[in-house]
Amino acid sequence: MNVFQFKHFNILQNHSAQKVGTDSMLLGALANWKTPKNLLDIGTGTGVLALMCAQRFPFELVVGVELSEQAYIDAEENFINAPFSSTFQLVNQSILDFQYPSKFDAIISNPPYFDNSLQTGETYHFDVVSVNQKGEPVPAKKLQVKIYKVQWRWWYEKDIENLAQYISRSG
Repeated sequence: MNVFQFKHFNILQNHSAQKVGTDSMLLGALANWKTPKNLLDIGTGTGVLALMCAQRFPFELVVGVELSEQAYIDAEENFINAPFSSTFQLVNQSILDFQYPSKFDAIISNPPYFDNSLQTGETYHFDVVSVNQKGEPVPAKKLQVKIYKVQWRWWYEKDIENLAQYISRSG
């Protein structure tokens, strides 16, 4: 059994291709809303982000949408075993087909990343939607989007002086 243990809950990840990683733990820890009531987790995977957020915020409803049947199996078990008071719902379908009768005031997603998925010299097309604070589509005038491929480096430094030394060494 493949289990990732948090302080107050466990994530079973026996079926999902995407296992709990540093990126999801950071995203879940950094998520911040003022008074959220309903959370939508797009591509919930094992449900780790939904559960991390439910631990920190008093959501009335947490909805996870997951396309992969294998990941859905893990998320379903993780939601059932959740020790939080939130009501969890899980939907096994594409987010493109997902419709819900009410709006969400908190949305989170951590899509999978694939090395070499944006090759230089290739043309890619993206659909971009601009929304207002209520999440309603608004016309976009003079919208400019740039896509960057980023190489990540992690480090631990005690103070800003050490950070400056790190930058000068690694530049």
